[in-house]
Amino acid sequence: MLHRQLFLVAALGQLIAARTVSPVLPGADAGQEKSVAQSQQEEGKKVLDLQLVCTKIRGPLPLDPHDKAWTTAKELTVKLIPQTVQEPKLLQPSIETVRARALNDAGWIAVRLEWSDSTPDVTLRSDRFGDAAAVEFPMKDSPMPDFRMGNDDNPVHLLLWRADRQMAKYTGKTFLELNYPRAVSDVPVQTPRAKESGKGNSPAADDSAAKSAGNHGVPGTAPVIEELNAATWNQMTVQKQQHARGAGQHVDGRWHVVFARPLASGDANDATLASNRPALIAFGVWDGGRQNAASRKMVSEGWVWLKIER
Repeated sequence: MLHRQLFLVAALGQLIAARTVSPVLPGADAGQEKSVAQSQQEEGKKVLDLQLVCTKIRGPLPLDPHDKAWTTAKELTVKLIPQTVQEPKLLQPSIETVRARALNDAGWIAVRLEWSDSTPDVTLRSDRFGDAAAVEFPMKDSPMPDFRMGNDDNPVHLLLWRADRQMAKYTGKTFLELNYPRAVSDVPVQTPRAKESGKGNSPAADDSAAKSAGNHGVPGTAPVIEELNAATWNQMTVQKQQHARGAGQHVDGRWHVVFARPLASGDANDATLASNRPALIAFGVWDGGRQNAASRKMVSEGWVWLKIER
C-alpha cells in the first residue's frame, strides 16, 4: 500500500513539473489559427508570371470551340491545383492543367478552355455531379480579391459553364424526362396561369411552379454561360442581366468550352475590361465523375495576366 502511495506521489510530481516546464499559454491556438488565415489570404492574392494574350480579330467572335479562328490565338497552359482552403475541400487532384486561348473584336472578349476528361459527365441528377468550368475577373484590383472566388467584401465577376445545364438547354427535356424516361404521372403539375387559361390539361401547360417563377435551378432555364458575382464559394448571386454567351463540346476525351462577354457592358456588377490597361483572369474546373462539386474543384494557382490587344 505504501509503495502504491509513493508511486502516485512521484507521478503527480512529474505531472506538475511537466506543466511548469511547458505551460499552455492562453490564446496560443487562436494566434496560430490567425496566422494560418493571414497566410491563406496572402496566398489568395497571388499573381502568376503568366500572360494570356487576347488576340484581336475582325468579324464576330467564334462561339464554336472548334472554329478555325481559334488557331490565330496563342495557347497558354495553366497548371491547376486542388482547392484546399474553403470547406468542403478537394482532397484528391482530378485535372492537372487547362489550356486557354483568348480573342476579342474590340467589343467582346471570348476565352476558350480545353482540358482532358475521359468521361463527359452531363447528369442532372441530384445524387451525381456534372462537369463544369468557370473564368473569373476581379471587380477591382485594389484590394485584390482572392482568386478562389473572391472575398466577403471583395467579390469577383464569374462566368460559369455547366455541362448539365447546357444539355437541358439544348434538348429542352425536363429533369424527369432525362432521368426517368419511363415515368408515368396521372396528375400533371400545373401552374396557376395554366389553370386560369383553361388549358391545364394540355402538355404545354404541364409545368412546375419553380419554372413558372423563373428559378434558374430548373433544368433548361439557366443560360449555358451564367454570370454571377461570388464572394467565396457559398456566397454567389446570379446577375439579373445576363450578357454572356458560349458553349462546350466534348471531343476525343477532352472538353472544349468557350466563354464570351462584353468588354464593357455598362452593368455595375460586371468587371470592366479594356485594351489600354492590364487585366487579370483565373480559372476553375470541376470533374463531376470524380466527385467535384461546389468548392471541391481544381483552380489555377493564382491570377493570370490578361493582355487584350488593340
